[in-house]
Amino acid sequence: MASELFTTEGGNIDLWAGIDKHCFTIHRDVLIASSTVFCDMFKIPQPPTTSTVPQVSIPKSPRILDAVLRSIYPAVSPPEITDPPLLAELFAFADKYEMPSLLHILSRSLQKFLLKDPLLVYVIAIRYELLEEARDAIFASNTRSYAGVNFHEVLRHITRSDLLRFVWFASWREAEALPIIRNVYRWSPLHHFDDCTSLLNHWGTAIGLYSFMANDIEQMFMDDPRLRLGDLVWLHNKIKNLPNHCAPNVTQYLPPQDPDAPPLSCPLQPGWARFAMEDLHTRLRNLANELYTTIF
Repeated sequence: MASELFTTEGGNIDLWAGIDKHCFTIHRDVLIASSTVFCDMFKIPQPPTTSTVPQVSIPKSPRILDAVLRSIYPAVSPPEITDPPLLAELFAFADKYEMPSLLHILSRSLQKFLLKDPLLVYVIAIRYELLEEARDAIFASNTRSYAGVNFHEVLRHITRSDLLRFVWFASWREAEALPIIRNVYRWSPLHHFDDCTSLLNHWGTAIGLYSFMANDIEQMFMDDPRLRLGDLVWLHNKIKNLPNHCAPNVTQYLPPQDPDAPPLSCPLQPGWARFAMEDLHTRLRNLANELYTTIF
């Protein structure tokens, strides 16, 4: 439902939206400043009319036009866009009416959809040549991103080669990243035991603990493939009473602490886990960069 914000007196043009012909009374200069198409349209002499202000019909729903006007009008808060179909419709409107400022505002909104629907972000970004946003969508993708997707619908908006690149990157990165996680977190502790006695003493704690952590990290990666060093630090800090030589020294990765904040939950000792965190983060980042360079 469109708001009543643009139906008050003071405007000098009426926009009629949708089948129901909802009227938006606005200031023409706002449209002229925001849209090349509207700017050229108003240069054309209009036929005589009995109305006191010019009348323009827009073949879009009131909801879409309301969101457009909220985005371009000065001193008006832009809408909070949470609906993917609405976002796609707004991009189409901005493109059709040549509204670069609206395209810029909408491109910032794409970030909110990266984890929820990276394929949607990718399709919109490719369609409107938003290269940085397309790359962000690629790096946020995995095989869940296209599970159950209607590819025929997707191919209405992007080329087959663009779609294949997205699928190839997501599937190849996932196929290679999960073994890297398992290798780093299940076997790294072994390198720090000099004899069988030490290994047996720590087997139940260190190996069991980090095998469990590998499963958690795999889940974190599937939830957000842009796994960061800060994500690993957060996971390590959740675990209390880490065995000797297995507690990571993560102080250098943490933001400055508030003096009134509670202390960290576990003692921070140097050990293999610090190297494991850095190594895993670097290897996953390099894997993504190499695949991106290869495919794109």
